[in-house]
Amino acid sequence: MNRKRNQSNGRFFVKKFCGDCPTSIEEMKERIAQGDIDFIKKLQYFSNTIQGSSSYWREKKDEVHSWIRHHVEAGHGPPTFFITLSCAEYYWLDIFRLLQDRLKYTDQKYMTSKQIQKSVVQLVNQYSIVIQEYFQKRVQVFLETVGEKILKIEHYWVRFEFAPSRGQIHAHLLAISPKTMMQQQYFENKKDTKKQANDLANWAKKMFGLTAYLQKEVTTFQVQPCSVKYTDIQDCEDDINNLLNAVQKHKCNSYCISDMTKKPIKTKQQQSNEQNQDDNKKEKEKRTKKRMQDGIW
Repeated sequence: MNRKRNQSNGRFFVKKFCGDCPTSIEEMKERIAQGDIDFIKKLQYFSNTIQGSSSYWREKKDEVHSWIRHHVEAGHGPPTFFITLSCAEYYWLDIFRLLQDRLKYTDQKYMTSKQIQKSVVQLVNQYSIVIQEYFQKRVQVFLETVGEKILKIEHYWVRFEFAPSRGQIHAHLLAISPKTMMQQQYFENKKDTKKQANDLANWAKKMFGLTAYLQKEVTTFQVQPCSVKYTDIQDCEDDINNLLNAVQKHKCNSYCISDMTKKPIKTKQQQSNEQNQDDNKKEKEKRTKKRMQDGIW
């Protein structure tokens, strides 16, 4: 569909918009050498309308920068959060129900929930509009509940994307919450990245209970945590821990592109011990340097 639209737009550009277009690469190079870049300017302007082109994304990037500058100048501050929201289309029970309804009322075909689950990969691709509509509604509900009431989001900019591998929808979100002392501290310590990281970690832990550690590691689940509805949760702490283990814990494997692939995941105690060793080493180097400056050695 996009290819056909781009071909149609391309014909319009050549016949109506461009006017006197160069008929060959050589002619275009000759015009540029003579200082005539009118065609290039028109091409750059027109390509903004072609979704996915470099020009199109440059324009979108400029829109985000303008949005940030507007809120900074208006006194709202810079973005506080960068949030990625993913679609668990193979686990959300509401999607199974919506697919069941779509099959029933459009194709006059009834499938049980178990049949839906067995054929979910095929159905998700066949009825992708169902998943997209549901996900966008779920993002909106997230912003009106968690975003507004817990994260205190007042302004946001959201972009929906489709994964290159499986093509399913997800969203990236820049959000602004009321200005805090954390932002002032972060700016004041701009030359000390370690201090900045500690300040951010302490702020996230104090405000939202966010840490980089797990209470306990779980490798197997009776029910996939993503498929549990909020109204069915009996133990919130247990559900949080299961979700973190299921979808937020990175475990290096053959697909991992990180340079850390061969290194084991470190426990909190191991990380603390390494930090203490680093601190002791730096303190020792500091004392040695002072002795040398004082002429003791």
